[in-house]
Amino acid sequence: YVAWIGGGGLDQASKVAVGADGSAYVTGYTYSADFPATAGAYDGTFNGGDIDAFVARLSPDGSQLAYATFLGGDSDDFGGGLAVDAEGRAFVTGYTESADFPTTPGAYDATHNGSSDVIAVRLNAAGSALAYASFIGSSGGEIGYDVAIGASGEVYLTGQANSPGFPTTPGVVGPAYGGGPGDAFVLKLSSTGGLAYSTYVGGDQFDDAKGVVVDAQGNAFVAGRTESFNFPTTPGAYDVSYNGGRDAFVTKLSPDGTAYGYSTYVGGGLEEESGSVALGPGGAALVGGWTFSDDFPVTPGAYDPTFNENYDAFVIALNGAGSGLSYSTYLGGPSADYARGIGTDGDSTAYVAGYTGFENVDAFGMKLNLSLTPTSMDEAPVPTSLTARPNPFSSRAVLGFTLQAPAHVRLAVFDALGREVAVLVDGALGAGAHHAVFDAQGLSAGMYVYRLVAGSVVQTGRLMLTR
Repeated sequence: YVAWIGGGGLDQASKVAVGADGSAYVTGYTYSADFPATAGAYDGTFNGGDIDAFVARLSPDGSQLAYATFLGGDSDDFGGGLAVDAEGRAFVTGYTESADFPTTPGAYDATHNGSSDVIAVRLNAAGSALAYASFIGSSGGEIGYDVAIGASGEVYLTGQANSPGFPTTPGVVGPAYGGGPGDAFVLKLSSTGGLAYSTYVGGDQFDDAKGVVVDAQGNAFVAGRTESFNFPTTPGAYDVSYNGGRDAFVTKLSPDGTAYGYSTYVGGGLEEESGSVALGPGGAALVGGWTFSDDFPVTPGAYDPTFNENYDAFVIALNGAGSGLSYSTYLGGPSADYARGIGTDGDSTAYVAGYTGFENVDAFGMKLNLSLTPTSMDEAPVPTSLTARPNPFSSRAVLGFTLQAPAHVRLAVFDALGREVAVLVDGALGAGAHHAVFDAQGLSAGMYVYRLVAGSVVQTGRLMLTR
């Protein structure tokens, strides 16, 4: 089925989820005072400001609204993320600028903290009442972009925090603000709404997170974007060095938020952004997003190994250990293409949704066979070493690496702004030891990043040029 939901103004859907009975749940924001709220819904009246959040539930066949409700106060309110539990209760996150946004007795925080606060809202299954509603924030601006529900009813939120005052809990991986214009955050609410943990995830530049999913053990998998050279990565992760411009990232957090399972960059030399994350077989993290990089890493046999033009969508599968790509492909054509949502039915199939175009925009949906195999990374031509000597250096440095098997290799060097300044290797090489010389004549002193792509494996490092 296809259904319209809206009023006389602009209405925008942010997220959709499916309940156990096949009902579709939608959240977003509306400018429409005549948005079709249903009789008996929690809030049937537009509240003020320019926009209100909304939550709607459609019957399994799409023929009627089971409920539709406004959600907001007298300023702007935004529905950004949505998840549905087994009982059909919708949990929504987003942001509010309304001091009178509704909260419930015993909520974590019943007081607006200033600017935009994250909202954490659970509706009852009928959409007729708030089961839980709370502010979460500080005097800076915060936005909740996504939400996931754990096996025991715990709720995980992720998004962006723009100040050092966002509430964090003791012992977490990121108790302090990293700096720059924003950090990602991840927090976990207990099934009764208490703050189980809250942490920043970020470096000293801009970072935010757009997707979160949780496994049966309570580990949170978060996908986002970063512009930070010092974004937290873990030893043995797929890519531990910043690639330039803006990178996507994928981070796995322990159930109590006190440790990283893994944390990695994913990207090429220009810009990437993650749109969403899902879990595949063996704990693989499936991530959809978009890239402006013609050197974004793709895997052998991928659906589309070549950058098409403008922005391309991408889909990756990061193996369960976070140490390599089991699958990675471009998706796109000559216009701009963005993958905003991703899901899976538990096997090696990804369902991808997004949009394509500039002024004339079309939505797209795609079913993609990822062909994941447990041995795909074991068979990859992993470099056994990657060295740069001398380092620091004043004029020339020798970069050495060893391949376990023949592979197409690309070795390039980038400056601190992510601009490619040299391509040292770009072609097929046999197994064994190899080296290339980086001649820095004419380049300014400072930090440089070298990046080696061998088959489906990426390794990076840093060089310091002195004068």
